[in-house]
Formats: sequence, structure tokens, C-alpha cells
Amino acid sequence: TNEYVVSYKGSRPVMSFHDRLALVSALRFVDIAVPYYSPVYEPFIQMYGVDAIVVDELFAVGDTEQAELQRQARRNLESKGVRYIVIPRTPSISTGIIRERLNKNE
Repeated sequence: TNEYVVSYKGSRPVMSFHDRLALVSALRFVDIAVPYYSPVYEPFIQMYGVDAIVVDELFAVGDTEQAELQRQARRNLESKGVRYIVIPRTPSISTGIIRERLNKNE
């Protein structure tokens, strides 16, 4: 959700939540895209029969509290047979760079 993004980035995303959800939902390998507010995935696993969770490496690496919660979630999910997939960051398309380009074109 936009609120979740603001909580860890400090600024609102360039794309709306609805657009981001539609984008992820349109991916060939995605059966359903579910917004989440924390790394507690158990309710989603049970409700939707989840077999894989995909997270941005921003959440999964480093020494932050968020990264530690993700490591715990990963161990828990993998013990239940759920694949935990970490997507690497793409620095050339960060929100900051997109904002800079948009501001230059105004």
C-alpha cells in the first residue's frame, strides 16, 4: 500500500497503489497479488493457498529491523514449503531517479 511504502521510504510512490497492483497482477506467473502491511504472511498463506512469496531485496538484506523480520519470515515460510523469492533492486529505475526526470520535464 502507499502507506506501507511511505513507512520505509519516507515518500509516496510515483505510481499509485492501484497501478502497482494492476502491474503485478498482470505478470504471467502471478495468480493473485495481495497488498500487505507487515512480514506476517501466515494469514495470506492459509487464505490464498500461497506457494511463493516475492519480496524486494530492500526488505530482505541488511542490518535493519525489517530485514531481520524478513529473515524470520523466510525461515518460517520455507519450513512450510513456501518459496521465498528475493528480487534484486534496479538502481537505474529508482523512485528518486524517476522524480528527477519528471521534474526536469516540467
